[in-house]
Amino acid sequence: GRPVLAYIGACLVASFVLCLTYSVVEYGFADDMVSRQMFGDTLGSLLFMTAVLTPFVVIIAALPAILMLFLANLRGWPRGRADALAGAVVPVMLFGLFMASQYVTAASAVTGLMTGLTLAPAGLIGGLTYWWLAGRPTQSRRPVLGTG
Repeated sequence: GRPVLAYIGACLVASFVLCLTYSVVEYGFADDMVSRQMFGDTLGSLLFMTAVLTPFVVIIAALPAILMLFLANLRGWPRGRADALAGAVVPVMLFGLFMASQYVTAASAVTGLMTGLTLAPAGLIGGLTYWWLAGRPTQSRRPVLGTG
């Protein structure tokens, strides 16, 4: 139904923001002409990169997003903010778990943290997109799992 389509749409938007962020960081601030030309080429292929990345985001983020939103519903957090927070926290957590599973030095751990933090804006925008596409739902009044 609508929540599934909203989730896929949110993953599409998050993937686009992520590709745009990395394109700008990688090529946008370069001073040499070759990098500037590559930035133009990258912007031209941005939709293709987004189409390739989106299925991975849909699959990898599904279970953590469900768990995060279940926790938010259980705790009674307001919906728009909880959806955005879940979108920002889930990719940083996933990347943190990935980096923790690798044998990394302290220097690469800092690089990993900075890379993980670049995922947060994409997830935040994706979470807000989910909330908007899902019809801007509000917190339900009924208790969840007999907590009220």
